[in-house]
Amino acid sequence: MELAKLVDSLPTGTPLPERLLVERAHEFAARQHAGQMRASGHPYLQHCMAVAEILAGLNLPAAAIAAALLHDVVEDTSTTVADLQREFNPEIARLVDGVTQLTQQVARVDKAGAPDPAPALPGTITAQRADTIRKTFLAMGDDVRIMLIKLADRLHNM
Repeated sequence: MELAKLVDSLPTGTPLPERLLVERAHEFAARQHAGQMRASGHPYLQHCMAVAEILAGLNLPAAAIAAALLHDVVEDTSTTVADLQREFNPEIARLVDGVTQLTQQVARVDKAGAPDPAPALPGTITAQRADTIRKTFLAMGDDVRIMLIKLADRLHNM
């Protein structure tokens, strides 16, 4: 999907300033991820667009779409949360920071977890994995948009 189609897919009645926010987020992400490639060989920005498209399909508002476009800039570039606050607004910075923290927390739990004392039955979830999932949901705090962005990120990565 191209940027114009993404902006057009925003919920009906989305005001012009919010549409421009999505365009600015795309431009910022494009600058920050310039030259970065995914393991697939595709430009990194395509992943950011795919995550934003998933959320647009759920009719999420412009702030969530903008944060989806920016979801990896703190983790994968020299951009800081403070940069996002200055460039955009505290809400966008908080969403991106939440996704970044969630990613880091899940990675720590996955790496540090000890093997389960008993093997899992086919089709069941291990205690370690259940704990990871529990911590993931706790980490999203009171803003479900953080979890939706992270889930869209994971979905596209699959």
